[in-house]
Amino acid sequence: MRNVSAHDAKARFGQLLDTARREPVVTERHGRPVAVVVSKEAYDELNDIRLQQLRAEIDLGLADLEHGAYTDYQADDLPKLAERINAAGRQNSRRQPLPVETSARHQQRALQLSPAEPGHLLGNRSRHRDLPCPV
Repeated sequence: MRNVSAHDAKARFGQLLDTARREPVVTERHGRPVAVVVSKEAYDELNDIRLQQLRAEIDLGLADLEHGAYTDYQADDLPKLAERINAAGRQNSRRQPLPVETSARHQQRALQLSPAEPGHLLGNRSRHRDLPCPV
């Protein structure tokens, strides 16, 4: 994974896109990561994983309903319930790593791609070959 400053990302946007097709690129502002640029394929893959997880959760909920495993709530209790659900969601989103098979697939794909030319910020398609890599 490459890191690039927001200034360099803006100045070399085309190169950023070329690199993002090969590997994720972390964009930093004032030394702090603020965004990750990934290929459309990687983005679609992540969305598919999220959709599969959501469908699995829905299936579990439906199965619970069919087996009578549910709780009736009064209207006054709903705000408290919503807060508990939101808190649990925030806690779960911090802990869930990518599935191992996804990581392995990305690693295998990265090994098949030709490595970037050393010393260049965004690979070997640079029109600014005289500029050193700031990373």
